[in-house]
Amino acid sequence: MTTRRQFLTSSLATGAATMMPVTMTQMGMASAQGASYRALVCLFFYGALDNFDTIIPYNQSAYNEWATVRDPLLETYTDAAVAGTRERDNLLELTPVNAGDLGGNAYGLAPQMPELARIFNAGDASIVGGVGPLIRATTRQDIDDDIAQLPPKLFSHNDQQSLWQTSSPEGARSGWGGRIADAIYGGTRTIYSTISASSNPTFLVGDLQRSLEIRSPNVSPVAGTGEKYLGSTELAGLLRDHYAQLGIDHSNLFSRDYAAAQAGGVVSANQLSELMGGTTEGESVEIDGNKLSEQFAIVAKMISLRGALGVDKQVFFVSMGGFDTHSDQAGRLPFLQSGFDAAIGSFYDWLVASGISSNVTTFTASDFGRTFKPNASGTDHGWAGHHFVIGGGVNGGRIFGDLVLPVDGHPLDYGRGRLIPSMSVDQYGAEMAKWLGVSEASLPTVFPNYSNFDPNALPLFA
Repeated sequence: MTTRRQFLTSSLATGAATMMPVTMTQMGMASAQGASYRALVCLFFYGALDNFDTIIPYNQSAYNEWATVRDPLLETYTDAAVAGTRERDNLLELTPVNAGDLGGNAYGLAPQMPELARIFNAGDASIVGGVGPLIRATTRQDIDDDIAQLPPKLFSHNDQQSLWQTSSPEGARSGWGGRIADAIYGGTRTIYSTISASSNPTFLVGDLQRSLEIRSPNVSPVAGTGEKYLGSTELAGLLRDHYAQLGIDHSNLFSRDYAAAQAGGVVSANQLSELMGGTTEGESVEIDGNKLSEQFAIVAKMISLRGALGVDKQVFFVSMGGFDTHSDQAGRLPFLQSGFDAAIGSFYDWLVASGISSNVTTFTASDFGRTFKPNASGTDHGWAGHHFVIGGGVNGGRIFGDLVLPVDGHPLDYGRGRLIPSMSVDQYGAEMAKWLGVSEASLPTVFPNYSNFDPNALPLFA
């Protein structure tokens, strides 16, 4: 039987009702979390970024092995805009501070990514290799011996997107971004704790928290509730009064609470419209024609309003699609790389200029990695991938985990160069959660498989 609380929790997840007003209780709760503001920004690459064509071996012998396997794909890099961009001399060399831990291996980024190379080499970003959904640590031998406990529905876009974001296949009801906010804010629902500038993903939904979707840098007030409605200030006032009193006379508790939430949503929407319209912060983040930078600009604007919104811990979500490069990878991926690289660089420079680069951590995620062996002009669905973590608080300039292994049949090869994860999403996400303020005791609630892995394997933050 559905309870009144369950009804409200599910029904308030959509529409204006998601915009509950910020109360003094919420503001006090936020302040109680600590004086230091922190935010996580998840950048999700929908379709699956080919990490083997993003982070490339730079030492000559490993590069030669990489190029031999990738030769059918490299032969398609013939257009004038991309010709030669995968030649070793054109790669952007990385200079990790932990180079001595990498077994003599060196790496470079595709030349379309100068901003990430700059930030990494300055010590404000790191790379985590071989990240993917896992239930327990697994090798190819475990799989061959039929003793591995594999995640469900590998290589399925929808299910693997869901596994990355929620720890469950498609149909999950909460994600680890929302569960992080639940753990930080306790039993208080705080509307501005989880915000999407893209889709409204389950990643940001918790048991109490609900994702607030903001797709424009300027939120409009609820129709008719501004200064005038149909040219009449009186009519606008009557409509505001109507929303303020809506539900008072309802005898049914479900109807009364739902109507009160709708009324509160109007108040919050109008408050947010006024706040966002009154600041130009974040506008410098936008790059003409770069849609991802527009999402980052919304995040920047919301971060700049953190004091007025009464929050000191937030989780944001931005995304970019088009990475399912089964064919014409040379004609698509370099331009996608250039787009997200520029957007990341612009956002990070705004954070530095605002003095809060150590307070915001941006990290990447994707459906899965792709096959090392190409299919000719593209690559196919894989498993583990390599990811960037960017921020002044990051233990930066380092490469963690397993990167490109340009040979066949290694212990983490699941066939055609599909990487078996050496780092679980639970370990990766838990580092973000701890940095944001989630206690060690709460991590198994946020990440259901966390206790199956070494909690000290990824020293991602200084």
